[in-house]
Amino acid sequence: MRYSVVTSFSPEGWNLYGQNFVETFVYWPRAVKLICVWEGAPPRGDLNGFDLLETEPARSFFTRHLDDPIIAGKVPHPKWPWDKKSEAKGYNFRFDAYKFAHKVFALTAASRYVEDGKLFWLDADVITHAPVSLELLDRVLPDLAAISYLPRHDYTHSECGFIGFNLDHNHTRRFLAAFEDVYASDDFTKLEAWHDSFVFDRLVEWRKPPAFHLEHDSKSQPFDNSVLGNCMTHLKGRRKHGEPGWVEFRASSKSPLTARKAAAGV
Repeated sequence: MRYSVVTSFSPEGWNLYGQNFVETFVYWPRAVKLICVWEGAPPRGDLNGFDLLETEPARSFFTRHLDDPIIAGKVPHPKWPWDKKSEAKGYNFRFDAYKFAHKVFALTAASRYVEDGKLFWLDADVITHAPVSLELLDRVLPDLAAISYLPRHDYTHSECGFIGFNLDHNHTRRFLAAFEDVYASDDFTKLEAWHDSFVFDRLVEWRKPPAFHLEHDSKSQPFDNSVLGNCMTHLKGRRKHGEPGWVEFRASSKSPLTARKAAAGV
C-alpha cells in the first residue's frame, strides 16, 4: 500500500505554520510520502512538491479572478446577501473562493502525481506531536471507503483540515475531478457558500461516495477531539498565531528538536 500526505502553504503561511508542519512530520513513518505545494519559489531546497501557480487549472483561475473583490469575499454577490456582521467587517470568509481554491487545486494537482494507495490532505497548520502509525492511517481510511473526513452534523459544514482519499476506489478520482471542476468552471458561484468545506459537503451529498466518518464530540475542534488528536493538533484560527497551541507545544518536551531525536532513536 502506498501512503501519501499533501499540504499547501503560501510564502506567509510557510513562515507562520508550514515550517512547523514539516519539522514535526518526523513523527510519521518513512513509508509515507509528503507532498508540499507552495506558491512561487520553494521555501526550502529539500521539500518534495511543486509550485501551485505553475499548474492548471489553478493558474487560469487565479489569473481570471486576481482583482475580483466578489470572489475574494470583500463585496457581496448580488445573489447572496451577507449577514450584518460581515457587512460591517467588509469581509466574509464564506465567499472567499479565491483563498480556499488554493487548497482544492493543491489537493487535486497532487493527486495526479500519486498513482495509487491512500492520499491524505492535512492543513498546513497541523503539527504532529506523537508517532503516527500505518495502522492508524488504515483505521481512519478503511479500504472499503472512497473518502474519510470529520463531519459536523450540527453545523453548517464539515471540518476539512483532514480528508482521506482512497485512490484505489473507483469513486475517488471522479470525486476529486468534480471538486476541482466546481472552482475551475466557476460553478461555485451557484452555491450559497464558496469555501472548500461547504463545497466538499455538497459534493458528498450529491455524488454519495462511500465515506467513512471519523468520530468526535466537538463542534469547534473536531480534529483534536477525534483519534487524530492522539498524535496531531490542528492549530486553526487564532491558535496558529500562538494563542493557545504552538507556543505551548514549543515550550513542552515535544519540540521539533526532541521529535527529531526521538525519531532517530537518540
